[in-house]
Amino acid sequence: MAMDKVFELIGRIKRLTPGKLFLITFKNKEPQQLVLELNKQGQLKFGKLADGGVMPPYSEVSKAKFGKPNTRWQLFDTGDFYKSFKVTSVTENEILWTGDTQKEDVDLAVKVAEFGEIFGLLPESREILQREVTPLIREIIRKELNL
Repeated sequence: MAMDKVFELIGRIKRLTPGKLFLITFKNKEPQQLVLELNKQGQLKFGKLADGGVMPPYSEVSKAKFGKPNTRWQLFDTGDFYKSFKVTSVTENEILWTGDTQKEDVDLAVKVAEFGEIFGLLPESREILQREVTPLIREIIRKELNL
């Protein structure tokens, strides 16, 4: 390999920062959908907050007025909240996603803020995400470095 090709490769390697690799990876729809599913199915379905804490119990008003069960919040009961999930931003540092937190007559975002964040990934979900996107990251590296 000629020296100019070596220096060209070194330049491409330097430009491929971890942040740029993260951004390229999560601009793809498949990894975005995986993040959303891991949040919904690996966490919220089990009544867990993003920090691993548990959802608050339904209030007496919610049980009486809306027929909610005598359990902790179940954010998957009708499916409307889950269907509203979407990635809103991908940067070199993070993926942001939201869902329609207006539920019945309760602003879920305000209520949840009292207890903790719902949008996030637990450590076990992060491990799954890492394992699943590693092949894509390898392919992106090959493409970006022209290998």
